[in-house]
Amino acid sequence: MQPHRVAILGTGLIGASVGLAIKGARPTAQVVGYDASGDNLRRAQGMKAIDRRGSLRDALADAELVIVSTPVGAMKALFEEMGPALPVDALVMDTGSTKARVLEWAAQLLPSGVRFVGGHPMAGKTESGPDAADAKLFHGAV
Repeated sequence: MQPHRVAILGTGLIGASVGLAIKGARPTAQVVGYDASGDNLRRAQGMKAIDRRGSLRDALADAELVIVSTPVGAMKALFEEMGPALPVDALVMDTGSTKARVLEWAAQLLPSGVRFVGGHPMAGKTESGPDAADAKLFHGAV
């Protein structure tokens, strides 16, 4: 079953690229973005990487898939904050560049029942931010 509601937490280069890829593959999916940077959110929405922007609680409401695309250093605090609002049957994935600590934080801070997949896109660009996003950024990536 394909997710109908996706939350992207962090709408920089990687998060916005994921949003563009999801919208390209599943145009009916509702993609809600959350970011500490209001500017990134506005730009991601303007380029149609997300359908709408909202608070963390709003982004997580009824999300079937949650993509955590923040810097690794921000993930522990984000996991702590999102835990109480996370739907119990959600699939959570991250795009961080390291895994040991991220996996520990996910196990400690996310509710039991939540499925967590640690990931790393193994893709990127020299440019950053949503303006550099590309739906094909992950094509051919390991």
